[in-house]
Formats: sequence, C-alpha cells, structure tokens
Amino acid sequence: MQNRDGGGSVIDELVYDYLKKTITKPKKVLELCAGPAFMGRKLYNSDFCDELHVSDINKDALPDDEFITRHTSDGFNNVSETDFDLIICNPPWFEHQVYVYAGLADEILTVDTKWRLHKRIYPEAKNFLTNGGYLFMIECKFATNVDTFDTNGLELVDHFDLLRETTTRNHMTNLAYGALYRKTNG
Repeated sequence: MQNRDGGGSVIDELVYDYLKKTITKPKKVLELCAGPAFMGRKLYNSDFCDELHVSDINKDALPDDEFITRHTSDGFNNVSETDFDLIICNPPWFEHQVYVYAGLADEILTVDTKWRLHKRIYPEAKNFLTNGGYLFMIECKFATNVDTFDTNGLELVDHFDLLRETTTRNHMTNLAYGALYRKTNG
C-alpha cells in the first residue's frame, strides 16, 4: 500500500455499495482516520453525499481536492463541526504491533496503542452526529468485535464480515468487518 493507504482503496466500492443500499443519502459526511480518503471520495464522487470532510493525524496524507474540507486531527480533537449525518472510519486495527502488516505501513497507521483512539472514537462520535446520524466503522475481526468498545449513545444497526458483501478476496476483505451504528436520542 502506498500514500498512507490503510486499505480504503480496496474497499471503497464495497463501502459505497453497502451504504447506498442501507441508509438514505447523507448531506454531510466525515471520513475519520482518512489518509487519502478513498472511501469518502468514492461517496462524494458517486453523488452519495453533498459535502465531504476528511480528518487524519497526518496532514500530508489528506487529499487536496478542492471539494473537501480537511481537518488535521487526532480523532475528533480538531474537528470543529458537529453536524455530520455519517461518519466513516477505518482506524488502526491493532492495539500493539503485529506482523500481519509488516512492511506495508508504519506504526502510526497500524497501531492504536492500548486502544487509545478507539476508546475515544466510539463514545465521542455521538457528539459529532446529527440525531439519527450514522457511524460506520471498518474493524479487524481478529482484534475486536462489536462489543469491545463502549458505544453508549449509539445503537448497533448492522455488522457483517466484509467477505459476506463481496467476492473480492484481499487483505481487507479477509480480515475486516463493518459495523453500522446510529445515534440514539439518549
């Protein structure tokens, strides 16, 4: 993988197809931990959303497309807007260094030490979503499950093994699951 691609380039079409058939068209989308924002750009370029924001801790990884609002941010720290209809995220998958990605990416891309970022994303997401807004997470089925993190304020709508949604076989579809949450009023 090049250009800080955490796998979005191989699942962008799958994510688009899934979201298109599952939720109504969102007006405003944030791709968190975006890197080059393959998933978000696919949604925007397919006219699935009206406005795209992207966020990553590495400002050099973010795309410079003129239609994108960029946030250099560790999680939600520097994201100033709070009215997203959909947040999509493919965060680092492991809490410690593993060898499955050896040579593919550096530590900032693959490791979320002691789940520091995950423990913030799930409970904070509700503060950045509109009522009834969605959080869509791509996670590793060998590292976490839908019950691993506190999702208070979010209800699980669906989760699935990526292999269920595609015949494509690659490192992402073999290892990942998608989880769709909706912000509850509580």
